[in-house]
Amino acid sequence: MGRDLPDRLLKRLRRGESRQVRDASASDLGQFQAERSKYHDNVRRWCRDDPNDIPIKGWLVMGTVHGAIFDKHSVINRGQTGLLDITPLPDRVYTTFLIHEGGQEEYDSFPNQVIASDA
Repeated sequence: MGRDLPDRLLKRLRRGESRQVRDASASDLGQFQAERSKYHDNVRRWCRDDPNDIPIKGWLVMGTVHGAIFDKHSVINRGQTGLLDITPLPDRVYTTFLIHEGGQEEYDSFPNQVIASDA
């Protein structure tokens, strides 16, 4: 991986490519039971039951003073209503998310967390 992936992700973030993704409310989830920290599995199960929704892989973004921390994550694309995070963390309404721009094999090869800094 070297410096390439952290630099690429940070450049994309600074170009404004991240999206604010709404965290699912209880009414969005209905009877669906999301398992904590099982974001990829939750999205797979959701989309299996609702084939109109599309799984989207990418990165949760947390900005730091000199860069950002990127954590692998999955959300769903609900079409007209946009992206929705069905595995929300407590006390959040929106998630900053950077969509992965590549294939599944490449994504799977990346570490679960990437720390990018200007230093």
